Amino acid sequence: SGFFNKLRGGQAANQHNDETNQNDEESKLTSFPRDLLPSQSGDSHEALAAYRKKRESLTHDCDKESDGSSWHYNLPNQIREVVHRSNPSSPLKYPQDRVVTPKTTKSVSSSSRSTTTHSTISVERVLHHSVRLGDFERDSVIDTDEAESGIDGPAMDPQKLASLLMSPDVLQKRLKQAIHAVEQRKWDQVLYLINANPWLAEMKELTTNQFLLHKLAFFGGGPSPAPENLCQKLIENFPSAVYKFDQDGNVPLHLAAAAGNLRMIEMLGEKFESGASIKNEDGMLPLHFTIASLADFSSTNRVEEGEEDAHLLSFKIVKTVLDFFPTAVAIADNVGNLPIHVAAECLDGGIGVDVVYLLMDEADKQLQDPCGARFRNKVKLEEIVNDDISSATTSTDMQTDSSIADNDIPCSMVLNDYNETPLLSAIRSRKGWEIIEALLTGPGGRKAAFFQDGDKNNALHLLVGEFQDAAAAMSILKVAPETTMVRNAKGMLPIEIACMQLMPEEVILSIALVDLPINIDDKGAKVEEGQGGSWYFLTCESDDHMLDIVQEIVSICSFQQLRELCFMVDGVGNSILDRATPKCREVLSQALRFLGRFEFVGNGPLRSDSSTGFKVFDALDFGGKEDNQEGKRVVLECYENEDEFENRVTTMLSVELDNCFVEEVNVYVEYMDDPVGPSEALPHQRCVSIERPQLTLDKVVDGMLKNGEYSSNRDFRMKYAAKVCSVLRLIGKSLKHLHSSGVVHGNVCMKSCGKFEESWKLLERLDIQVVGQPFDPKRFRQSFPPESLELSEQEGVTYDSDNVPVSFRKILVAQPSIDIWSFGQLCYECLVGKPLVEFDVNKSPSEDVAALLQIMEWDQTKMEAVFSELLDAGVGESGADMITSCLFPRPQDRPVSMDEILDHRFWADMRKFRSKSRRGVESVESSGSRSLLTEAETYEV
Repeated sequence: SGFFNKLRGGQAANQHNDETNQNDEESKLTSFPRDLLPSQSGDSHEALAAYRKKRESLTHDCDKESDGSSWHYNLPNQIREVVHRSNPSSPLKYPQDRVVTPKTTKSVSSSSRSTTTHSTISVERVLHHSVRLGDFERDSVIDTDEAESGIDGPAMDPQKLASLLMSPDVLQKRLKQAIHAVEQRKWDQVLYLINANPWLAEMKELTTNQFLLHKLAFFGGGPSPAPENLCQKLIENFPSAVYKFDQDGNVPLHLAAAAGNLRMIEMLGEKFESGASIKNEDGMLPLHFTIASLADFSSTNRVEEGEEDAHLLSFKIVKTVLDFFPTAVAIADNVGNLPIHVAAECLDGGIGVDVVYLLMDEADKQLQDPCGARFRNKVKLEEIVNDDISSATTSTDMQTDSSIADNDIPCSMVLNDYNETPLLSAIRSRKGWEIIEALLTGPGGRKAAFFQDGDKNNALHLLVGEFQDAAAAMSILKVAPETTMVRNAKGMLPIEIACMQLMPEEVILSIALVDLPINIDDKGAKVEEGQGGSWYFLTCESDDHMLDIVQEIVSICSFQQLRELCFMVDGVGNSILDRATPKCREVLSQALRFLGRFEFVGNGPLRSDSSTGFKVFDALDFGGKEDNQEGKRVVLECYENEDEFENRVTTMLSVELDNCFVEEVNVYVEYMDDPVGPSEALPHQRCVSIERPQLTLDKVVDGMLKNGEYSSNRDFRMKYAAKVCSVLRLIGKSLKHLHSSGVVHGNVCMKSCGKFEESWKLLERLDIQVVGQPFDPKRFRQSFPPESLELSEQEGVTYDSDNVPVSFRKILVAQPSIDIWSFGQLCYECLVGKPLVEFDVNKSPSEDVAALLQIMEWDQTKMEAVFSELLDAGVGESGADMITSCLFPRPQDRPVSMDEILDHRFWADMRKFRSKSRRGVESVESSGSRSLLTEAETYEV
């Protein structure tokens, strides 16, 4: 724009000079050769007198020596050549040193009349020749002396015209008139003037040092282009003009490029191709001008006959100039702007994209060529070279010196003197997403997106902040998503600036999704380190202003992904859910309800198997209700393997059990739409919800044994026993319900008995075994009867006591007797306070040979020891008898069913004791022996 202002300023100066000199032109029409000018006298009257005296003497000599061609000596050489060509048969010989002036006296002699007549005839020949060259009528002579006659008026007097052509002032006026005609695009007048005055091509404008070729190069394009013959004529008249500089260092090719004048660019490039490598005073090449000129190039500019539209023409102009000098893509102007900087700052839309791609393609070719141009950062070079080296050392010659520069960089990473990459220039010039995306997708574009300005703002900071270009910001997110994680000098993320500037929600949502620590397009929920700052800001630092964005993210995440997002921890170990603002926490808490009802507890799964995708979580079941009631504690098992899931729930689904006796278990299968057809659905989540007990019996026993008062205080111990007996009867009823339903539990122990609100139930409902079916030995933990074990000795192998081949039977049928043995063992361990058989805690039950042998060799002697220990513990004979009867080695010797156990008189004695205890009377068993239940209260939860 500065160049254009200079050029148009020259035009204004010319017009001003024309207006100033208009009143003086009439007095200067009669011209003399330059050696006839008056002498330089201090007194104007003396100078005038001297001038007149000298003129008279010269006039006297001219009268003596004048002939019919004396007027010819006063014309410029080119005009004389035209006259001579018009009359080549003239025998006159003209000496070169003669200077003749037309007579000015009023008297006319015969010789003077003949001279005038010959002069008129010769001038008419010149005019006729000029008219013939310019295809004008004789009466179309342009009025150069500002007389009243117009271009269509009567012809001027030939003698007077000859006098005018000899005047230097008139020559300058004729040049100004030609320049004015060029600027007004009056090409017929320009052509006439050039033909009539060929020497105009050699003259230059005093204020700008521009030749007519400069003017024609700039004004000869556009909607009314100059005729091709005019362009060629002007170059032919003075071919050296193509090499001439104006006062700003521009050759005509610069001006043709600045105007987007394709015809002149091609003509001038053909004559002087090296002109494309010339820098003007501002360091700009014709390529810089060409690119800048396209900023004002509208769709109204078209090639003649409508051959091409403006877009194609613009691209062709740049391609033509670039072909003259391809290395221009690596040459910067005086402020460090490469051509691609100019394109990024001036162009937009489709033409801008095409030009950017053209420049980047040529730059890449230069880098691929071992001898091609290289790109360097000028600022960095100045830091490396010595301080005494002038700035000229950072010219284009210096840019190829790899010995002092860093590695080759793409053109998109070159910085100008304002420390701007082309991408940053495009952003600051607000050139739109098309140019920005073109720069991003080129070589080095992604790296340019991370470049930070003086305030450490990257491209995304600027686009969502100061310049607020939503479309361009989306382009940055698409090409360089990691820019969302960069903080500026104030420690602010792009999403913080976007929220402060009230950017569209689509932009804020996109930034948050790109910066999420998980990939929402992936089925998994793997957390990526270093990401999630935007999510943390939305949930914990936005004061609930971005609640809609949080809800949108929650709605598109799977449950596993959402769980990872909610339980992310900050630097001090606090989770997002703990730090979230109130409304965001409420949204996250409701979203954490898996399948609309389950809310996970804790920081991760209780157990997991990565090979099968199996996970167990501690959760709260809200029953699908959205109110704030307390959820029920459950264990949630999640399966990815369909076969494993079916094996887990098959038995449970085939047998209907009452939740009053066993834990509540629910099966959930979530379906998702099949992308193949909407009518079909595929299971997406397979889950089993298992009611979680508030307390298990082993915790009660362990807590009681750790209490020192238990062993020293008999009353305290009796109260404890009464409570435990109440629990044991409830477990017995649960076993009765299982057996009546055709299944056995298989692992009745203190850990499998749990307290649920106001009652005790059996756990492990999913592991029940069908009566009469093969029993799975894996079901056994530390409670199994002797018949479940066997010796597996091999012939020829010697075994010692530490290596007895004892193992679980491979074929064992599920029978109620298995649970009856386990119930007797449970009663013994709860009342006596020690295990029936000691297992090594460092080994699994199946590997503890010593414990397995004790159970397999169980006999009458061990039963008597159990009975004695129960009596010593204060249990009455009825209680000891009931418990010991459950521990017979052979199944057929045990009670037939749980009904027989529950009908034992021990429970009746216990009821009598509780009744008397409430009346304050000490109870004694019918046998007369004291019971541990004496003076004990009924177990209440």
